[in-house]
Amino acid sequence: MKTYDAFPEPIGGYTVGRTQMDFDYTASDHSKRELTAFVYYPSDSSEGKTASTYMFPEVYEMLDEQPLLTALKDAYSIDIKTQCYDDLALSAQEKRYPVLFYVCGGGGSPEWGTVICTDLASMGYVVVSIGHQNSTMYKRKDGRLFNVSKDFSDAIMAFSED
Repeated sequence: MKTYDAFPEPIGGYTVGRTQMDFDYTASDHSKRELTAFVYYPSDSSEGKTASTYMFPEVYEMLDEQPLLTALKDAYSIDIKTQCYDDLALSAQEKRYPVLFYVCGGGGSPEWGTVICTDLASMGYVVVSIGHQNSTMYKRKDGRLFNVSKDFSDAIMAFSED
């Protein structure tokens, strides 16, 4: 299998900033929930920063706990160089930017869309990649880890057997 050291250069003209935002909210069933989101956005300069880390090591290790996903650990490395930079200033080239939401899908992680989100942000979009409690894996800024719930994992496994 061919391996890569870095994600492809973004196709747009903007440098891409990325920041993580954590949210607490009340769902429609009145339960309290927590989620995280990575926001990719156009910037004018990387400000001399090093590229963002692709995925938190703790999240990468959680793949071992998901039967359908363990094979992914052989498919990529978390050490791959991204083409985005943490906490840059938003580009001043426009007064407003369109916002898109990227959903990684059940069992995934919001970082999995880094290449797509980076490309879109480089073209002038603000892209919000969401990690959903109980159905995706992520690490909140306070260090707490969230994994796919057993109920969700069991439902996905049953569905995959059909």
